[in-house]
Amino acid sequence: MAAKLRTALTLTVLTVVLVVMLVVGWNSATASFPSLGASSSSKADTCTNKRVTKRILRTQVTVSVYNGTNRKGFANTTMSALENRGFKVGALGNAPASLVRDGVQVLTVVKDDPRAVLVARQFKPTATVRVVETVQGPGINVVMGRGSTRPASGAPQVYKLPKPVVTCLDKTTN
Repeated sequence: MAAKLRTALTLTVLTVVLVVMLVVGWNSATASFPSLGASSSSKADTCTNKRVTKRILRTQVTVSVYNGTNRKGFANTTMSALENRGFKVGALGNAPASLVRDGVQVLTVVKDDPRAVLVARQFKPTATVRVVETVQGPGINVVMGRGSTRPASGAPQVYKLPKPVVTCLDKTTN
């Protein structure tokens, strides 16, 4: 009789394990996929408001670059050029189709963002700055679209403010 009891107990435990595995598997199989690239960020995620009296420096700006072209490695090449100029590295990847436009687009969550202007002026012709609700990665997002050019030589190292403003600077900036 002990063998029959042991068999019944073993079958019960295996049935419970099977049900748990089915529930976990079903939840995993029906869960939504995460978005491509980095998770989207809002203003609160990437920066803190600080009073800036005279200028915004490249070293105060984090840039994320996304490739919306068919040129392999274009985002990486662009990011390297911006990093060599002193910008902080954010995220890197392929651009979601919903963000891609012709030319270079600079995306920010802050209206009249001097950081975005400084980044836009790194390209010739100057990139278009767009204010959006959320961005893909940390800092200012650059989306390279059809007809994009690499950052131009002789681009400004600072953005001189016409008057002191309170703006969003990267949390890592001292």
